[in-house]
Amino acid sequence: MAYPRTLIAQRMLEFDGRPKQSKSDVTEVYKEFKRYLQTKPRKEQGDILSMNCMHYMNTFGTTQLGRAIFSTSAGRIGLGPSDVMPGDFVFIFENSMVPFIMRYRAPGVPNMLIGEGYVDGLMYNEALDFLELSSVEPMKFLIS
Repeated sequence: MAYPRTLIAQRMLEFDGRPKQSKSDVTEVYKEFKRYLQTKPRKEQGDILSMNCMHYMNTFGTTQLGRAIFSTSAGRIGLGPSDVMPGDFVFIFENSMVPFIMRYRAPGVPNMLIGEGYVDGLMYNEALDFLELSSVEPMKFLIS
């Protein structure tokens, strides 16, 4: 389920770009979308797609512009800026709804913000659950 959600950053958009209420499980819609892509370019069949699939396709196209799919060393998949690269880190700042991708220029000093991202399972404070379960520690940075 993580891959279909990540492709659209766990959101569905109306055709005018407004957020659309959607089911959290988009697996079946993704399967329809995948079948549609695999049958092209045979247009003479008269494709009939569900409205959810059309919304998924619209959201996919909008979400992927200027973005790159990546995976973390822990096996999570995400969507970030197009210049994300191996060695970058995902940071979750306290009270932030989204994770951020940062790059180290010197050992132990993250000093280059690449941009915000989507990481399946770490959105909207979901990462706070890990604070109680593992060795993840909150980090604070002094702005000077």
